[in-house]
Amino acid sequence: MTAPTNIERRQRIRAARDLLLTQGERCAVTLAFVLGDVTMFTAEERRLVQAERARHDDLVLLQAHDGAATSDASHGGRAVAEKALAWFVHAANASRASFVAKVDDDSLVNLVRVVAELRSLMATAPHPERAYFGVHLYRLWNWARYASTPNAACGRHSDEGPPRRCEKLLTKMAKAAALGGECAGSLGPYPFLDGSFEVIGRGALVDIFGSARVRRFADDAFNKRRPPFWTHEDAGLGALVHREVVERRLPLTYVALRRWEHNRFWLNWNERSTLIDGDVLWAHYTRSAERSDYVAGAMVATATLPADGLACATRPMSATHYGSASGHTCAYYSAMARA
Repeated sequence: MTAPTNIERRQRIRAARDLLLTQGERCAVTLAFVLGDVTMFTAEERRLVQAERARHDDLVLLQAHDGAATSDASHGGRAVAEKALAWFVHAANASRASFVAKVDDDSLVNLVRVVAELRSLMATAPHPERAYFGVHLYRLWNWARYASTPNAACGRHSDEGPPRRCEKLLTKMAKAAALGGECAGSLGPYPFLDGSFEVIGRGALVDIFGSARVRRFADDAFNKRRPPFWTHEDAGLGALVHREVVERRLPLTYVALRRWEHNRFWLNWNERSTLIDGDVLWAHYTRSAERSDYVAGAMVATATLPADGLACATRPMSATHYGSASGHTCAYYSAMARA
């Protein structure tokens, strides 16, 4: 996901891709930059995008809002939410990839490590084509409120761990969603993915984002002339996934990159608990040239270091999911069953 004027970010991402893929198979990954194409570009923004598109065959313009910072579709809020939804709907129809990812343009992904983890997932996980891969957080969502507000999420959200703290959070959220609670009428608690980097297997992608209901929802959201607009990206996408999975009883394989004390899958720039090593799959908030260059170089330098990898684990209530080989995760399926 990118904004029309983020030209330098896109060029740094291309450079990092080329650097990383000298370490691996170049054809294992295809990179595209997603922009909206619904009349919110200024004339200058459109000129810049067209010139870049002529030079690089990796810009995808979708029927979502995007553009000028002074509009209601600036990059953030409505634009990011619409582009993320439009990308997954587009990919369900136009892509043949085994896995489709969504990455923010202020994140750098260790493409070689990710490909290795996904190949391991394909070899060992139950139903890898139904993977929902990323940092899982939790939220409540009230579809009845969505008619009057762009953000139908309710209550706090968190990526807390280890399990005892996480289960305490889930208990509080379930209580809030119960009759008489502050979020009464909400669905959940359900897991959703942090939007800095998320991956979905082709089977789940087609079933969820290729469904008639989600496509109608996307068309209605993109064609709205007046508020409330679709503006809640991460938890909102998770709510769409949650509704399809629960109401249609679809299987989903959760690949839970949880934020434990020892977790090194996901690194924010301000994270002080670790540096990039053999486990880091992506780094977020790499917005400057200095940060981007450091992260890309460190990922290449650590390419031969061993990684803990992912392993299948079984928790109480027969909740089978993927997670850190050296840690624990929450019983996601039992949380879904309470929804």
